[in-house]
Amino acid sequence: MQKVKEYNISAANVSLENIIKNSHQPVVFKGLVSDWQSVKEARKSNECLNKYLTQLSSKPSNRIEAYEATEESNGRYFFGNSFDEFNFNKVAYSFTDFLQKIQYISQQNSNKTSIYAGGKQLSKHLDNFARDNALSYDFGRPVEPRVWLGNSSVISTHFDTTDNIACLVSGKRTFTLFPTEQVKNLYPAPFNHTIAGAAVSMVDICNPDFEQHPLYQEALDNAFVAELEPGDAIYIPLLWWHNVRSEGDLCMLVNYFWTADTRKLESPMNFLYHGLYTLSHLSPEEILSWKALIDHFVFKTNGEPMTHLPTNNQGIFGEITAEHAYDIRDLVLREMGFDLEFVKKGKYSTPSSAST
Repeated sequence: MQKVKEYNISAANVSLENIIKNSHQPVVFKGLVSDWQSVKEARKSNECLNKYLTQLSSKPSNRIEAYEATEESNGRYFFGNSFDEFNFNKVAYSFTDFLQKIQYISQQNSNKTSIYAGGKQLSKHLDNFARDNALSYDFGRPVEPRVWLGNSSVISTHFDTTDNIACLVSGKRTFTLFPTEQVKNLYPAPFNHTIAGAAVSMVDICNPDFEQHPLYQEALDNAFVAELEPGDAIYIPLLWWHNVRSEGDLCMLVNYFWTADTRKLESPMNFLYHGLYTLSHLSPEEILSWKALIDHFVFKTNGEPMTHLPTNNQGIFGEITAEHAYDIRDLVLREMGFDLEFVKKGKYSTPSSAST
């Protein structure tokens, strides 16, 4: 495994935005949020951070959903004995009760339950957190910070469809990251059957079974690893698989999911799903033919495909603006037989002519 490249922004000659914009791999920023008040409190003690968060929590009626797993799980949140089961229970607390539960578990000498709440919108639970804990980064749009809070845990290898900057407040976090193309060696579960919404690998990163998953060794050979201390941050590009191991009695991370391309109107995952039932079962010869068309018109491997026509005559292959994109979506839905009232009738709703 390779170590993720690290930057010290205070000593770097380029901005955070430029580093991320020009990087196509994960990057660690040492001490990026060391001036956050939450990080300062965490460095004093877990009790100080707990007290600080409790003071910010002024919305007791907003319950936080969390997962609890027994000591036997070793903090790994995963499927149970079958795909229809999980090895954890879903629970809900007020935010202050959740903090007290974490503290209570830390005081136990045995039977230490793992507890974890992930991806929760900060604004629903902590007032004015951003006042003293703001990330200086231009996302190009409003981005809601999210909190990941609990004790020691292992989050299964997964990927997200957005870019991500994750800032560590307390505890220690180890990220093991795999390039997207390593999907062939990661043994993913079906994308429609997940633990918490994201597609996951079936491999136990802490105890891999190389007899059952022999290709996983190649994934490890191409992996990157990053160890974060409080105040550090990591940038994870969209679609990079990553496993996250947290260590500590009170582990807190704040992250920012965002899409760098503001033109992205819907998840490209829908394209993958659509291809499963329209293309994947075709003969190899047909697949190659469709691949040539998709490469040319969608991925534009040969350049802009319609430069031989005036802009106003390029039809569905014209520039993808918001209005044009929804016109195409309307066409797709109607071609699939969904003549729904809530779907606006776009410019391509009525075919102008039939093809033979």
